[in-house]
Amino acid sequence: MIALSAFRCTVPFHQAAVGAISACTSGSCLPATLALQQCRRALQQVRAQRHASSTSYDRSGPAAGMLSAVPFAISRQEADTAFDAYHGTANTLLTKPAAGVQKVKEVYLPLWVGRAQAHSVLKAAEVGFRKYVQRYNPLTKRIEGTFETQWHWVSPNAVFEQYFSPEMVEMQIVASYHYPLSDISKIRPGPAISSAKPIDRHMMTSSFDGSTRRVSMFEMKAETGRVKAVSAIKNHQYRAAQDFLLRAYRCDETRGLNMDVNLLQFSAAPVLMPVFLYSSKHFGNTKVRTFVAGFDGSKVSGVRVYNETLIGLVTAAFASVLVVASGIWQNYPALQVVGFAVAAPALLVGVLVKYWPKFRSQMHQVSQDASQYMNRKTDESGSFSTSWTHAYSQFARFRQSQEQARFSSANNNTSDRSAGHTSILRDPKGYYQLLEIEPSASKADVQAAFRGLAMKQHPDRFDDPQQKASATVVFRQILEAYTVLRDDRKRQLYDMNQL
Repeated sequence: MIALSAFRCTVPFHQAAVGAISACTSGSCLPATLALQQCRRALQQVRAQRHASSTSYDRSGPAAGMLSAVPFAISRQEADTAFDAYHGTANTLLTKPAAGVQKVKEVYLPLWVGRAQAHSVLKAAEVGFRKYVQRYNPLTKRIEGTFETQWHWVSPNAVFEQYFSPEMVEMQIVASYHYPLSDISKIRPGPAISSAKPIDRHMMTSSFDGSTRRVSMFEMKAETGRVKAVSAIKNHQYRAAQDFLLRAYRCDETRGLNMDVNLLQFSAAPVLMPVFLYSSKHFGNTKVRTFVAGFDGSKVSGVRVYNETLIGLVTAAFASVLVVASGIWQNYPALQVVGFAVAAPALLVGVLVKYWPKFRSQMHQVSQDASQYMNRKTDESGSFSTSWTHAYSQFARFRQSQEQARFSSANNNTSDRSAGHTSILRDPKGYYQLLEIEPSASKADVQAAFRGLAMKQHPDRFDDPQQKASATVVFRQILEAYTVLRDDRKRQLYDMNQL
């Protein structure tokens, strides 16, 4: 049982419904009819309010101070050292990706960071004691010794209270599906989350080359993040209860825990985590990414590429030792022994090692599609505030509607141009350069670049009137470029210089 105060109740609708039910039970038709009419009007008002809140655009952009970020605390050189160590400068079985490091980006990845006060009661459980007993085995028709577990019900009524702070990794939920969750979870800040501070425009500039840092989107809904945090809290409380039973009753196993977990308080906030993202390719177009935490160089994760030739030789040597030790070589021809018992395992292991990055990438794509499907089905009504995560998208849509007329006329005129003009200029108006991305950048890269530039160049980030006016001009140019490059059709026309 999870008790949360995050859900809201529509009081006018609730009162009208109660009045209608009371009038019906009292046998009076007219008051019941009036009450039902009030109920319908209240429901219409609620729907109108929700529709207005979902379609209204914030023209000023997100409020300052609503988003925090853990600052970058290590340099690019320190990150490079961590990358080299992770990919095996001291381990001969590891190797760097075949194509080498093609790109290094400084990005902020999103987290939902929660806090909660949990109050749990362990009502009952089964505790098991393993004992050595003698039993008749019908298969062997003999008395044999075995271990059996004897179960007993207990009712400890133990109370567990714990405060789950933002510094606990269980309360730091990765809010992006773009990268493998298993990799990002390994580099979560933990106690370093306490260094987070309200983000400002200076935090968006790289200290290495002055480029703008990317900001990944909060793809996970706030309600999905809450559900994951609550699940982590429940698992933590169940593990604590199991440890309590093992100590209190000196048992060997536990099962069937009957436990109530109540959250007295729950709140969450969006926080950005700094990461150095190393991108490369291995064995064709298989993407290989390495993540180095921007606040701690000892936290590194990602795909490791192994030396398939060396591992194949090690496998062959190990198989040869097993063949000699087992004596198989005495019963079969030497050619068969070498082919099936030595060469085949070595070749199989080498192929698996070589294709492992590609297989892992495909598995991530399947997991990403499943997670996004469940995230789309999540109901956001009644969840804690998500105003910041929607603010930039609403702001972009509002500005985009103002610019739509400009681009619609250009799109209508493209049919009058020469059909044979298909040369790709890639960046005729400098949009890619303005967003600091390459012409081959994906839509996710375009969105991440825009969010980083918006946080850096938004006019509300400047206090000086002259700087604010200059930032307004730059931000309009950034928004114009983003409006084109985020749309697949407009981007295709732009690349062919037909926009």
